Amino acid sequence: MPEELADRRDFYRIDDTVAISYQVMDACHQPDSKYFPFNNEAEIFHLSSNLQTLESEAHHLLRVINDKNRAIAQYLKNIDRRLQLMGNAIASCSTELLNLPKRKVSLSEGGLSFNQADSLPIDQYLAIKLVLLPSHAGLLITGKIVKCDKIKTGYHNRITFEHILEPDRQLLAKHIIQYQAKQRRQQLEQSKQESSS
Repeated sequence: MPEELADRRDFYRIDDTVAISYQVMDACHQPDSKYFPFNNEAEIFHLSSNLQTLESEAHHLLRVINDKNRAIAQYLKNIDRRLQLMGNAIASCSTELLNLPKRKVSLSEGGLSFNQADSLPIDQYLAIKLVLLPSHAGLLITGKIVKCDKIKTGYHNRITFEHILEPDRQLLAKHIIQYQAKQRRQQLEQSKQESSS
């Protein structure tokens, strides 16, 4: 892999905590296939994701409205924010989401990796149910186990995403960008505090 491409891949990789569940599949089924184990998830699982997708779809219209009438645009943004807060509150109280195990992962648009006690079978496909925090956006993804390294505490499993629906891919990209922006702000604030002390 060229050095420039490797650097770019690492730039878009974050160390994050997510809620995740997965199931081994006998073939590479797409998330919207009837054979995908999680494709009949309750609407509550998709609530925050659907709200964020609708927000993205309306973004262009909101810009047009803002050019013509800033007060109306600000009011619509306020309504949108309230809907997002309501969706997050409902999702955060969902038993279905609360019961999903939380795990520290290394996450990118192309895949994820994590440590656990058990190894996963190389080249096997996984149905992945992933919830991004704190937005509680629920994503359904098909992954493939590409590597499983023995470590002191168990195994380090690496998974590439084989199939991800386009709205879910956009939500994942948005989550990673927002996470990195938050990290940069925190580093900047810490630098300011250190220089002033």
